[in-house]
Amino acid sequence: MTVPLPEDLPAPRRPVSAHQGGSTADNPREREKLARKWAYLVSTTAYIPLSHPEVEQRLLALVDILVNAVCAEPFVSSAAGQVGAELVRLNCVGPESLERSVDVLGRALLGLPSLRRVNKLTDRVVMVLAALTSGYLEAFRAFIFQQQEALNRALFKAANDAERQRKDSDARLEEVFRCSASGIAITDLDGAFLKTNAAVHELLGYTADELTELTLFDLVAEDERRSLRKACEDLREGRVDRLRQQRKRMLHKEDEPLWALLSVSLQPGSDGEPGRLVTVIADDTQVTALQATLNRQSLHDMVTRLPNRQYFSTATETMLRRADPEHGVTLYHLDLDAFAAVNNGYGCEVGDRLLRVVADRLFTIFEGEDTIIARLGGDEFAVLVRNSPTTPPVLTMVQRIDHDLSEAVYLNESTGIAVSATIGVVDRPRLTIGATELMRAADLTLRRVKRTGRRQWGLFDQRQDTEDSDAFRIAAAMAGAWENGEIQLRHRPVVHLADHELLGMEGLLCWPSQEFGPQDHDRCRDLAESTGLIIPLGAWLMLAAAERNRRRVQRSGQEQPLLLSLTPTQAVEPDLTCVVHRVVTDTGLPPAQLRLGFPVQTLTQRMAVDNLTDLADTGVHITLDDFGSTTAEIEHLEDLPISTVRVAKPLVARQAAQPTSLTSKTLRELVATAQLAGATVLVDGVHTQEQADWWRAVGAESATGDLFTADPGTDPTD
Repeated sequence: MTVPLPEDLPAPRRPVSAHQGGSTADNPREREKLARKWAYLVSTTAYIPLSHPEVEQRLLALVDILVNAVCAEPFVSSAAGQVGAELVRLNCVGPESLERSVDVLGRALLGLPSLRRVNKLTDRVVMVLAALTSGYLEAFRAFIFQQQEALNRALFKAANDAERQRKDSDARLEEVFRCSASGIAITDLDGAFLKTNAAVHELLGYTADELTELTLFDLVAEDERRSLRKACEDLREGRVDRLRQQRKRMLHKEDEPLWALLSVSLQPGSDGEPGRLVTVIADDTQVTALQATLNRQSLHDMVTRLPNRQYFSTATETMLRRADPEHGVTLYHLDLDAFAAVNNGYGCEVGDRLLRVVADRLFTIFEGEDTIIARLGGDEFAVLVRNSPTTPPVLTMVQRIDHDLSEAVYLNESTGIAVSATIGVVDRPRLTIGATELMRAADLTLRRVKRTGRRQWGLFDQRQDTEDSDAFRIAAAMAGAWENGEIQLRHRPVVHLADHELLGMEGLLCWPSQEFGPQDHDRCRDLAESTGLIIPLGAWLMLAAAERNRRRVQRSGQEQPLLLSLTPTQAVEPDLTCVVHRVVTDTGLPPAQLRLGFPVQTLTQRMAVDNLTDLADTGVHITLDDFGSTTAEIEHLEDLPISTVRVAKPLVARQAAQPTSLTSKTLRELVATAQLAGATVLVDGVHTQEQADWWRAVGAESATGDLFTADPGTDPTD
């Protein structure tokens, strides 16, 4: 029969997920599997007076509570504390019960598919496990305290009944002394030992004779003796009725570390004799060590044993306060290059080994400096240096990092692996900066450096930081602007260079933002590409442009091609062909009237090539964008069904600025090559008649630009 949950344990409730789709019913098999594994592991650590199915049922209810606590909005971790208390009530009080529970729950909660979209999942899981541990420890101590209370009650009853049942009480006391797992010591009011049981001798390492030469206070750490004496004095004076679970560091005879819980009661004397102190000593070393281990695990990386991001942030605040105002601090933010290749090629074990090597080498590189070295997550490390007059300059340290990390780590006699690092450096910032702001500056610097390539480094640039911050703010606000209808569709004409005849229209994005200023099509594309918004926004642009094209055809009675350029993310989207199919189906746009531009650099990826060929098979005309920017274009022209090439904008601009340069000669050859492959040439960015004449002379057929519309931001057909 299933054992019901205690009444004081909250029933599972439906969480309010931080993301759509979360509920207590999500993936019940995942939770049942977790409960089954948990029941197996914890049953091997302690005797649980239930059948195995009953244990699984009880733990499944606790899993529901923990999952709900992780998902709940607002997030409150306190419910997990009662889960820890329930483990104690189930008698899961073995030496490894809590450790195994935290281990299996920590891994499982982070891996549950139903929790993957929860905001700040790792932080929530850590806080829930911390609350569970706290509840467990409190319940475990209460469990010990209950035993001690029962023991104390027995002792007090024996003392109060001494006159009537002296023989029985003496026998009972002796039995308690002999059988108790907790140490029991009877002392006079000055702490001198009068009587002790075997558990005291085993716990402290002293014999009964040796204890007669000591007092209770001699066995407590020196810095805690005064507080214990004061507590016992309060007990003698009647200011308190008993001392409950005084946690003290005690002195073992062999100097072994020992934490104990002391409960002290006053046993009044009879016939005017002085009273006695009855002290119960419970070993708390294991619980204390477990708590310390859990605290360390929450603040350190388990692979490298380095501090994690949370610890690093706190320590950074301290170091900023301690830094020399003249020399300040320097933060090195490292990202290992191509670390995924090691993990994917040799496995996670080799990857972890390499991470540990990197950690060791960073300690060697910065040896002699006052530093905090941390693994921030994944393949990112941080080193904060409190500079001194002898601290080497940044360039020297960067060169050391580059040299030492590039040294190979040999897996066997012939196979050696190594990684390089891209480094963002914030050197000597103002000391009033906060840890969060310092880390943000280092992170932005690292991201900027990574855009220039691998194995590079760069210093924090305030001007660039401001520009990057502005760009991130604008990109983050773009989704809301689109939802509010601020992002608009615009068209610009595509004309025939020979006679300026209208050949078609190109669909563009426009965001006339009042807060950030007008954002043109290229800016909108770049911002949306950086956040992933380009997938839904690009589909909307395609549908809206096709619908407007349909209305234009209805008014004029003549079909006009619609030109749309894809971003790299759109080009490799697996669902691209389906999106295009829905657009042509919903709007009636003939596939032959749709021109889709693929960035030439994406054609090195198989998905982009598949999308291109599939769309070409349906009748869509393909334009090769950024023509002239890579060396593989001739191969693409020969192998792929490309109708048009669009010359890269930087080349068009350079030719306009330097008409007689080598660029002009190269462009002539590019146009001829494209035409030889059967493709027409489209030029984007023709702003003057001189440009138009030059491109027409070299063979380009069509163009777009300011020359062909008085106001590029308007749609002349609407």
